[in-house]
Amino acid sequence: MKLRTFIAASLSALLVFSLTACGGGGGSSTASTTGTTNPAGGSGNPGPTVGTWQGPYATNYNTRVVVLNTGETFGLYETGTSIIGALYGDMKSDGGKVSGFLNDFVFSSTTMSNANLTGNATAEKSMLINRGAQRLDLSFATNLQNPISVASLAGTYSGRGSSSFSPPNNSTLTISANGTIELPQPVCSASGSISPHPNGQNVFALNLTITGNNCGRRGNTLSGVAYLDPNNQRMFVLGLNGARTDGAFFYGLRN
Repeated sequence: MKLRTFIAASLSALLVFSLTACGGGGGSSTASTTGTTNPAGGSGNPGPTVGTWQGPYATNYNTRVVVLNTGETFGLYETGTSIIGALYGDMKSDGGKVSGFLNDFVFSSTTMSNANLTGNATAEKSMLINRGAQRLDLSFATNLQNPISVASLAGTYSGRGSSSFSPPNNSTLTISANGTIELPQPVCSASGSISPHPNGQNVFALNLTITGNNCGRRGNTLSGVAYLDPNNQRMFVLGLNGARTDGAFFYGLRN
């Protein structure tokens, strides 16, 4: 599967990607074809997997994964301060045994792979997930569990992002005390809101609308999650469309 951007590169710190299935026939792909791409909403039976988790992914990366109370799963992984890719999927649990799927969006190679997952989870302690040949060895992120208010997110965040045809660029994200988000850009901008998520803790529900008179995807809406890491004041935002085939990502430090 190939990733292609759906919004002009000027929407710089908002990392935008559109996912399209590879065609059949004699073509080839670097992505796995197992797993499920986009049943948004989650299975509704996540059990002990609910919460925010962090730990190594595929030996080379650090990852943070948010599992909502529906089982819907959002994640980001990085090396140092460079975001490498995003994760999206669904987790369900039966007696601590975890199953589901987890899709991996790799920004540098502009590819997406789908894979089923298996593993085990202990509530608020640890979770070990096997995603094909890759492994996530996660610990419960206690520093991301304390509830904070939307008003406490207010401020301006400076970040970096890229697209599949654009190198990383600088930009800013502004959040008001009532949760309004603004990310102005010359061609395609984004605006929307952050509100408390039913999950509680340090997780917020995200809704974005793409704007701009000359933007080819004006009016597209995205939903997902946002959270602020209290240790370093980094804001993470990951939103996907209703079909979970288009998405946008922002990360940045509070000014």
